[in-house]
Amino acid sequence: MLTADLPGADEQELIFRTRCAAGMPNWLALAPIGAELAAMPTEEVERQLTPVAAGAFHGYPAVDP
Repeated sequence: MLTADLPGADEQELIFRTRCAAGMPNWLALAPIGAELAAMPTEEVERQLTPVAAGAFHGYPAVDP
């Protein structure tokens, strides 16, 4: 998925981005905000989290230091 959005990105960057994106839902479920999300209607959770996940996979190039 990311390869198409990030031509020229090496495999290590793609793995890093995938792991970060996969870790976000886990962190949200385990962090104190998880209880707040659990109390929200599903549609509201989707409305708030979909842009976050989409942004993680969007493919912005890495920023050079």
